[in-house]
Amino acid sequence: NFQRRYVQSNIFIMDVLLEIGSVEKVADFWIPYPPQIPPTRNTKVAVVRIKSSLITKISAIRVYLPQSLEPEVQRNRVFSVMFEALRQYDNNPPLLHPIQDFKGNKNVLGPYVAEYNALSKKIASDPIHKMTPVERKVKVDKAKKAVILLDKMARLRRKVRMSTIEEFERELKKRMKVLLELGHIDSEGILLRKGRMAAEIESVDGLVLSELLLSGSTNDLSPPHLVAFLTCLYPMENKNSAIKNPPSDKVLAKAYLELQKVARRIGELQKKCGMEIEVDEYVGSFSPEISEVALAWCQGKSFRELAKMTKMFEGSIIRCLRRLQELLDRLKSAAIVIGDRALSSKFEEGRQALVRGIVFAGSLYT
Repeated sequence: NFQRRYVQSNIFIMDVLLEIGSVEKVADFWIPYPPQIPPTRNTKVAVVRIKSSLITKISAIRVYLPQSLEPEVQRNRVFSVMFEALRQYDNNPPLLHPIQDFKGNKNVLGPYVAEYNALSKKIASDPIHKMTPVERKVKVDKAKKAVILLDKMARLRRKVRMSTIEEFERELKKRMKVLLELGHIDSEGILLRKGRMAAEIESVDGLVLSELLLSGSTNDLSPPHLVAFLTCLYPMENKNSAIKNPPSDKVLAKAYLELQKVARRIGELQKKCGMEIEVDEYVGSFSPEISEVALAWCQGKSFRELAKMTKMFEGSIIRCLRRLQELLDRLKSAAIVIGDRALSSKFEEGRQALVRGIVFAGSLYT
């Protein structure tokens, strides 16, 4: 009554006696389902055909089978004998030993047996083995749901990652179009002179500043006026997006109005290329709030006089002037990169006018 059939290499189809719940017919096959826990009236014993790979252990106890298991009475009787045998061994019957029972090579199989025993003890120590069948089933069901949810999360993360990449590619195309229109790159994406300079500018809007510097809009500015003008490109504290009035100094006012024109042109170009931008807010982000303060400092005024010119905190004034030094250093390097020595010298002169006095003195706390 115990049958074996070869279906693939090293795989057997085996007829085993199992306790099952319901049975469903699919095409020409009857599919059994596990019994409910605890067992119900629908639970019965049946011969089920399974793959040998589903069998993990083989007991050393042998139960003799009748000639036929077709009668339900015979199947139930065999199952009762099996349960009685299990009860005698406290549901932990001895297993076939690969060395003792099958006379296997101890030197070859010994390490595998030892490793198997160690893993078995580790598995047996898991708290799940101390649970009742019902508790274990609940725990396993939760674990299965967790695996399904984790798999779903992984798929969603992949979708998000792909959508982010696609969004990045779309944004990149828009920005490349802006750079092409402004002359920062050519049609093949190669960086041009204006683009090389903008690439060196990090702390302020490189598009606007490179456009102003290379278009000649700042050529007439003296080094102190140029330094003061650069403050218009820095984001200021408590700045709102309203378009600002130009400073009272005529030279700075002219330069600031030119900055607004350039910023509006670039803002409208970005919007035309599909970028999300509010042009008025973009233009209003450039503020001349501290330009005249910076000009006064570069022209030799004292810090006390500077503090009287604005409502800004002294610390904010110092931070702005120190950041100007960093920007001038970057712009000096950028001018050298594009081969404009005259512009580089102008930035150096502005830096010398800026870096002086208490603003750039070493901190008492360092």
